[in-house]
Amino acid sequence: MQLTVTPSFMNDMRQILRQSSCLGNLYKVIENLADYPQDATLHSYKIKSKHANIWSCAVFYDVRILFKYIRLEDGKRGILLLRFKNHEKIY
Repeated sequence: MQLTVTPSFMNDMRQILRQSSCLGNLYKVIENLADYPQDATLHSYKIKSKHANIWSCAVFYDVRILFKYIRLEDGKRGILLLRFKNHEKIY
């Protein structure tokens, strides 16, 4: 599945990576998310909030990625990476 990132995700990523050494794990999670978005190792779940179709997956126990499924211009499904934050700051 094709991944697209938002500017907010990129800003979050820069901030987290300055404070933590989770870069290697982040790449593994993003690869896994692109290939198998519902893989159990990602601990993905749909967020119960006013925002429709927002999902969360784990990079570490305290770092999460928020994403949503989108339709691409060619009609295929893709994933839009929305935020990348510590667990307590993301919700």
